[in-house]
Amino acid sequence: MKNGWIIAPNRRKSALTIGFGLLLMAVAAGFAFGYAHSELMVEGNAQETVQNLIFRNNLYKAEIIGWIIVWLCDIVVTCTCYLFFKKLNKKLAVICACLRLVYTLLLGWAVINLIFILPLIQKIVHVSGEFAISHGEQIMSYLQNFQDVWSVGLIVFGSHLMILGILVLKADEAPKWIAILLLLASVGYFVIHSLELIGPAVKNVTDVINMIMATPMAVGELSFALWLIYRGGKNRLESKTPTNYSPS
Repeated sequence: MKNGWIIAPNRRKSALTIGFGLLLMAVAAGFAFGYAHSELMVEGNAQETVQNLIFRNNLYKAEIIGWIIVWLCDIVVTCTCYLFFKKLNKKLAVICACLRLVYTLLLGWAVINLIFILPLIQKIVHVSGEFAISHGEQIMSYLQNFQDVWSVGLIVFGSHLMILGILVLKADEAPKWIAILLLLASVGYFVIHSLELIGPAVKNVTDVINMIMATPMAVGELSFALWLIYRGGKNRLESKTPTNYSPS
């Protein structure tokens, strides 16, 4: 007990692990996708994209390192999220963890496609003509595979957020507005990345939905992370409302 709070030590450690893991993941993903990937990829221009990968190879390698950090954080968050919620509803906690694990495996598969590009970049520097064109086509194919596999993964991730939102909604100690943001984010991920798999034909619709859902998608998990760091695993001593958790 501390300053009017009952602290469950094991759940508190899990909360801090998830919270800081999500924050680190947000920073790494912001760099890898938000900065590096968008700097290197030129939509509709394969030649310029390949040139960027050749002449800004260090940035591309840094992007891959960023994705690996995200992937490692996802593994940690998957395990500790189950530990944090298992006493509230073990069945839902298992489903939540399994969905995130599937997403993490798909993310790993997507990132492998980016790694496969590295030796092709080295080869394309030393060849010319048809061989260079062939390697360039392979590079673009791997980039498209990365995008497609990751989009499938983010659909699964949206399903994970749906279950996570339900768990947060059931937790007496958690603010309901965070649960609502997570549920909205789950819909956003599912709809947007399902449309992206259809292709450019629905790009205008995808862009509009992305603009509408950008805030809950960005703020939902971030708010959850900050709440976990600040208050996860704590229960008010003076609260007369029975808690769904028992200290452990």
